[in-house]
Amino acid sequence: MEASLADPTIKPLIESNYVVATLDVMERPEKKNLENPGSLEVMTKLKGEKSGLPFWVVLDAKGKILGDSQVRPLGASLATYGINFGCPASPDEVAFFTKLLKATSKLNDEHLSVIAKRFALNSPAPAVQPVTPATPTSPATVGSK
Repeated sequence: MEASLADPTIKPLIESNYVVATLDVMERPEKKNLENPGSLEVMTKLKGEKSGLPFWVVLDAKGKILGDSQVRPLGASLATYGINFGCPASPDEVAFFTKLLKATSKLNDEHLSVIAKRFALNSPAPAVQPVTPATPTSPATVGSK
């Protein structure tokens, strides 16, 4: 998520509409010293402690949650835990993300398209299927009934 937001193709768009703050949280024991003090408490307050990483949230200037990286059942409030998709990559995730950006910023459709294209680069390449050689047929079986 951090690398995507820092990409020069979208960084100015993001920074002209949002204040991005990154908290280090839930580090492995050998990297616990990298965590921001109080970061887990912040994540818990924002309903992200069960979500996994990365978890992101969009807040208004007063700290009200406008949206986050959790997909919830239709009609469920932001207080309801959802399924975290983390860094947008799949077409559905990118659409979810850009819809939230559109609702919470002054980004226009052209800007959102640039952002969507950048996040689509996060999608893993399709798995290459091994080529299976065709099974040879004998002349006796071709066209036989």
